[in-house]
Amino acid sequence: MKHELVQARNATGMKLTGQNSMLCGFYRGYGIVTNLNSKNRCYDVLVWASRPGEDVSAQVNRWLQEYLPQHPFCTAGGYGNQMVAVRIAIDKKRDITAQSLLTFYNDVTGWLAANGMVSACESCGAGDPSLYSLGGKLHAICPRCLEQMRQSAKADQKAAPGNLPAGIVGAILFSLAGVALWVLVNRLGYIAAICGLVLMVCAFKGYEKFSKKLDMPGIIACIVVAVFMGLVSQFICITLDAYEIFSEYGLTLLECAEMVPYLLAEPELLSAYLPDLLLGYLFMAIGSFSFVRNAIAAQKYGGFQVECLAQRPAGYSAPAPVSAASAAAPAAPTVSTAPSSPEGNSYTNKFKE
Repeated sequence: MKHELVQARNATGMKLTGQNSMLCGFYRGYGIVTNLNSKNRCYDVLVWASRPGEDVSAQVNRWLQEYLPQHPFCTAGGYGNQMVAVRIAIDKKRDITAQSLLTFYNDVTGWLAANGMVSACESCGAGDPSLYSLGGKLHAICPRCLEQMRQSAKADQKAAPGNLPAGIVGAILFSLAGVALWVLVNRLGYIAAICGLVLMVCAFKGYEKFSKKLDMPGIIACIVVAVFMGLVSQFICITLDAYEIFSEYGLTLLECAEMVPYLLAEPELLSAYLPDLLLGYLFMAIGSFSFVRNAIAAQKYGGFQVECLAQRPAGYSAPAPVSAASAAAPAAPTVSTAPSSPEGNSYTNKFKE
């Protein structure tokens, strides 16, 4: 857990998520997400703000153009698609990084409020948005627009062509990678049960690749394929063990494979191999529980995952928008160091250099 994010959480009331590398919530009425960008040793901070019915890009970018040189910890910034996006450098001292984050939170929300800008639904402009992760991308939308998106996605998923047999073939083919890993780990003398999760993930990936869509029948098929391929993996392991012993008697690998059912009829051999298989299924169930649960939950939204990161606090009264005349100012060029705004107001954790 990042110490600076804990300090920022305690000071703002926002919450940590994403394995404690993301801070999100509403601060002073503005939707804010702060996400760790390890590659560039910084935090990417997004603040949703707009003045409904107006284009405030020039005004916000002008403010950022003045703000950045005065605050070296803020290394890049830009505005687009109703969202302020900046980078806050990570200092060697965590306390300084926390103070940098808090300084920017206070400065940006204060300036936005003074200029009549609010966090609004990026789709319809309503004043009651919540922060969502939609298919891994961040959005600020209201409940009504989210429901419309859900209905549209469900309709698109239903209309999209799918191929269950092809998907099953893909699940089997991709899960062969998990089978190979299972057998390899077993031959190295380790417990192959840890490969159960790999089987499940490979089955899902293969199904999606071949079927072109993942629905409930597909999810069930993937689970069945993963369980079956676990049996195949252990069968191959037993066959190879038998071949090591009986090859000196002239038996081929195929003949050893044919002997496996008879070998397992012996209680001693069955008790030697069954625990590894059961452990594999246990690891598969535990490791893939969240993965499968999310896949099932995504069916509610047409196949893509939806996570509510933060809801706007009840009873918050947004500042009254200022008039266009009083807020208007000469246009200024966009900050040269500003990152490109994420396409479709979605956050990709990558600014264009």
